[in-house]
Amino acid sequence: MSTRKRNVSRDKRIVELVKSGLTFGEVAKQMGITRNTVAGACHHAGVKARMDAKTAEKRRQINRRNVEKARVAHRIWLAGLSAEEKRERMQRMRARLPELWADPAFRERSAQAKRRSMLALMADPVRHARWQANKVAGMAAAKQRRASQQ
Repeated sequence: MSTRKRNVSRDKRIVELVKSGLTFGEVAKQMGITRNTVAGACHHAGVKARMDAKTAEKRRQINRRNVEKARVAHRIWLAGLSAEEKRERMQRMRARLPELWADPAFRERSAQAKRRSMLALMADPVRHARWQANKVAGMAAAKQRRASQQ
């Protein structure tokens, strides 16, 4: 953390400009300071950055591309493993699950990921219909198994 005293008048001006709709970069260029200085002043004042629609869409596309690259890399990596190695890795992961679930932060991250996944699922009507059909079929199969075991 910086030990310097805050320049209150400058920080107020920064916050006013950001609230007026300018981006951090535009404010920084106008005032001759760095974007990090603008970000720090806004963070200190509790002001969040806003993105225009074009920038937000570009960021979404980059995130989608990065996720897909990671999936492809993971598939390629998995393809190089034998069935026995894959089984061993799954067993090790399952062995660690109780330890992971003991951590409240892990549980919270897992719950957040599940909520995000469900929101994405609800936004896509085709995926949602498929999910519902699979859920109903799975419940019927489970009910049938229970009936046959009794």
